[in-house]
Amino acid sequence: KINILHVVEEVPEGAKGFVHGVIGEDRWEELKQRNEARVLDTIKTRLEKFCDDVGEELPECRTFVDEITARIGNPVNEIITMMATGGFDILVMGSHGHGRISDAMMGSTAMRVLRRCTKAVLVIRLPE
Repeated sequence: KINILHVVEEVPEGAKGFVHGVIGEDRWEELKQRNEARVLDTIKTRLEKFCDDVGEELPECRTFVDEITARIGNPVNEIITMMATGGFDILVMGSHGHGRISDAMMGSTAMRVLRRCTKAVLVIRLPE
């Protein structure tokens, strides 16, 4: 089975006071929850489209995904925590490789996960 995790980076601690002051803490929490729901909907829609596209060759496509999770926080910490507590065999993650030498290196999140993860990690270069 496959578990899908998407982490939306939290606003830095120093900026939270500013954000709460501008829009209010309750409104901020509401926006975060709405963003989390939007991310889940997007992932589910893309997964449905993928399964529709490969349906003839892979009819059991829809049975592969066990859970889809969206979290708000530090992406590296959330990924490492999920891997440490979830009983997974391997982590597969995409990398855009943003940066000056993006063709030669993977993204900083992928690199930090690779350094810290105690399980096997497969990093896939994502198309631009």
